[in-house]
Amino acid sequence: MRRGHSLAIYAALALAAVASRLPFMFGTGLGTDPDAWRLYLAGSVARETGTYAASRAPGYPLLEHLAYLLVGAPWWVFAALTTLVTAAGVIAVASLARHLGVRAWPAVALGVAFTNVVWRGSTSYMDYNWSFALLFCSLAFLAKRRLLVAGVLLGLALACRPATVIAAIVIVVLFAADRSWSARRIVAVVAPAAVVVAAFFAVPVATYGRALLRPAGTDATLPQVVSQAVVGVWGPYGAVFVFAALILALVRVAKAGRLPAEAAWMLALAASTAVQFGAFLLLPADAGYLTPAVAMIWLLLGMALSRAQVGVLAAAVAMGALVPAPIGTSVIQDAGVRRQVIAQAGAEVAAIRALPAGSVVVAGDQLPRLVTMAGASAPAGSDTAGGRSRATLTSGQVLVYELGHGLAEPEETFTLGALPATPRE
Repeated sequence: MRRGHSLAIYAALALAAVASRLPFMFGTGLGTDPDAWRLYLAGSVARETGTYAASRAPGYPLLEHLAYLLVGAPWWVFAALTTLVTAAGVIAVASLARHLGVRAWPAVALGVAFTNVVWRGSTSYMDYNWSFALLFCSLAFLAKRRLLVAGVLLGLALACRPATVIAAIVIVVLFAADRSWSARRIVAVVAPAAVVVAAFFAVPVATYGRALLRPAGTDATLPQVVSQAVVGVWGPYGAVFVFAALILALVRVAKAGRLPAEAAWMLALAASTAVQFGAFLLLPADAGYLTPAVAMIWLLLGMALSRAQVGVLAAAVAMGALVPAPIGTSVIQDAGVRRQVIAQAGAEVAAIRALPAGSVVVAGDQLPRLVTMAGASAPAGSDTAGGRSRATLTSGQVLVYELGHGLAEPEETFTLGALPATPRE
């Protein structure tokens, strides 16, 4: 394929990824996940106090620093940046698939772009799509032996989301399986990645020390984990088509009796995918954790199936992400929920401001969103991530995650479920 033709396809893929997100970009805030608002709140606290605040352990410094730079920007700016980064990730998947000899590489990239979990994550300020995109940009440069660039991008992926190290096992297996990777070449990748990680985590480690090493843990039940891994990742209907395609791919490889020419890459992708799903059992049940695995599964399917089969699968998964269903949430439903949450949070902020000064409101997981939307001040050293969170509105009301931790027992305490109705104009 001529270079000009390939560039045109890359441009079309990027345009498709960006244009498909426009209807979901505005009026949806930073996302429904409290952690998205914690990222912004950490940047806001650092801007106001001059003190670094981790959004949550073990720190997500790249996005926390970006929030610091963009404090006060409209919410759609954060959505637009995530969309652009996601589009870069889609192009990286396309480039890697093409390098691996996948004939249906444009369909593989489109499949990734329109998989439910990637689509939903591409207009919120969460770290999932950022780390996925940077990791696959790193893999694309790694495949072309641009080692320094690959290492820097790997370091940035880890600075976005430290848990990306689980997905990065793909690189470890590739180094072990492909004999062309000498010790010198491996160091050329690992060294710049380590330098970038050390640079971004120097301040978090100096500020918090061992406190950054708190385990995530999970109290999710097995049905919740399975639901997120299946419906949450692929969409209400997309999972049916993907599992059918996986069975077909396994049968095809078994009949062939041999792996494709890029056997080391296939082994590395399969091993990393398996590890990610294994780790998912120990992590909070959130489909976003499996975003890198999604792209790896698409690459594996592209290496095993025909061009027509991958194209049909990509179209089916995209439709599966759009069509509402009794279980799970389509991308359209998700955007509607996000708009509803923003409207509700605005009403709650107005109701809180109507309370007497000095009143304490127990907000729980809604605190990061309410504090951010209210423009409340948070003291230096604020725990933006959990139970010690506390902030004061300019009108005198105090928002806390939960009571206790040395806070004097207030005369008036409210929970969000018991707030008075928002005054009407």
